[in-house]
Amino acid sequence: MPVYEGIYFDGKSSQPHRAQVSLEPSALQITYKTQDNTLPVTVHWQSQRIEQEAYTEEGKTILRYGNYPAQSLEVSYPDFLPALKSYYTAAPPVSQSGPLPKSGSAYWVWLIIICLLALIPVTYFWVLPAVADFAARQIPPAYEHKLGKTLATQIIAEDQDSARTANLRGFARQLNLPAPYPLTFTVIRNAEPNAFAIPGGNIAVHEGMFNLIQSPEELAALLGHEYGHIKLRHSLRSLFRSLSGYIFISVIIGDVSAITAVLIENANALKSLEYSRNFENEADLLGLQVMEAHQLNPEGMVQLFRHLQEHSKARGQDLEFISTHPALSSRIRNIQNRIKQKNNFQPASDSLQYYWQRLKNMPAKK
Repeated sequence: MPVYEGIYFDGKSSQPHRAQVSLEPSALQITYKTQDNTLPVTVHWQSQRIEQEAYTEEGKTILRYGNYPAQSLEVSYPDFLPALKSYYTAAPPVSQSGPLPKSGSAYWVWLIIICLLALIPVTYFWVLPAVADFAARQIPPAYEHKLGKTLATQIIAEDQDSARTANLRGFARQLNLPAPYPLTFTVIRNAEPNAFAIPGGNIAVHEGMFNLIQSPEELAALLGHEYGHIKLRHSLRSLFRSLSGYIFISVIIGDVSAITAVLIENANALKSLEYSRNFENEADLLGLQVMEAHQLNPEGMVQLFRHLQEHSKARGQDLEFISTHPALSSRIRNIQNRIKQKNNFQPASDSLQYYWQRLKNMPAKK
């Protein structure tokens, strides 16, 4: 078996070592002595991991091996390279410039990239909405009320029915709805049956609702439900969730004015804001509590939802109120299950009847 002379660098220092190189069956064998020339050291290179480099001059072969540390070998015999290739034909020298083994750094880079890509939908669909909901809960009531007044100016820009608004506010006063800020009730001249809540204590009712509902109990249920959204800050939280990307960035940089600008720019989204099933159930429950506090027949809430469903079916399409308040049938069942054992109700008070009759009998202005 031929033995060649060569210069070996161990990769740990720049010190060259004169070495003897032999082609063994299992690996390339390199033997050199330590710096004090006393102890021989033998190194074995696996043939499939040897990297062949360029030639610095004719007849010289340069080989590299491993990454940490990167070893190298220079052999100045012209017949060394042909012998190396011939001897290790079954496992020829390969270049490590291609894809690294899975244990290499490229594997971890791709793994990190894949993990980051997987985090994008997780962050968008779960993390950002949760962060936005948390941010909405931290908004002080005073700021929410101020923001609500600005949003109301943007949203309730339609023609208002001042006479009906006065009577609706009189009706709402009889319900004694507690809130950390004043509640404002407004009737809008719009024939489409709808009602919606605006953050900061604003509740708007389309006059078309008074052509649909048939009793003061139904009106109390409607106001109690929308009051539930206000009380539990559903409108603000849902708006934050729907705009979570913008809100998240604004919260991170601490720019409250940017949050306000985004909310105002998207104020009209509150008219068709979709609430989650949990939010709807919570608002229904609070509306029932309002009715129970005044000993009003809770069947009024069931009748309200049924009238909305019937009107929607008659038109062959969903009302905006229904389309933004999902699972209405299941909510009716939940309400009916809750009121089975509650029969201690009384007719609506004279004051509620008074304002209801005025609202119901008042002709719509064209």
